[in-house]
Amino acid sequence: MLARRGRAISKRLRAGRIAHSAGSTIKRAGSPSASVSPSGPTVRVRAIFRGRVQGVFFRAYCEECAQRLRLSGWVRNRPDGSVEALFEGPAEAVAEAIRWNREDQPHARVDRVETFDETPMGELRGFTVRH
Repeated sequence: MLARRGRAISKRLRAGRIAHSAGSTIKRAGSPSASVSPSGPTVRVRAIFRGRVQGVFFRAYCEECAQRLRLSGWVRNRPDGSVEALFEGPAEAVAEAIRWNREDQPHARVDRVETFDETPMGELRGFTVRH
């Protein structure tokens, strides 16, 4: 049943029809509502989100947010119950992705975020969920 529910949520995410806790819909990549400018210096930040972040579709929402902001990278669950994400792109967009995942994830409760600046490599294309 959980797999069926996950597929249904993924389908609605792709269609841009799931609302986050503030009540507005997360728009698909390339939508006019992507409010962060794609210009600026490129940065690479690894973030570890701690709290109630697994089993609440955190990775799917994180992927949707990153794609909306046109970031490269990935997100994955860690064995200790946290979620790790690597964001690469314009500094303003990376900061917005970290803020959104910390504050606006609809079903998660993020207690703490650790961030680590890394050297941008440019080898990543798109944003994916790693398993």
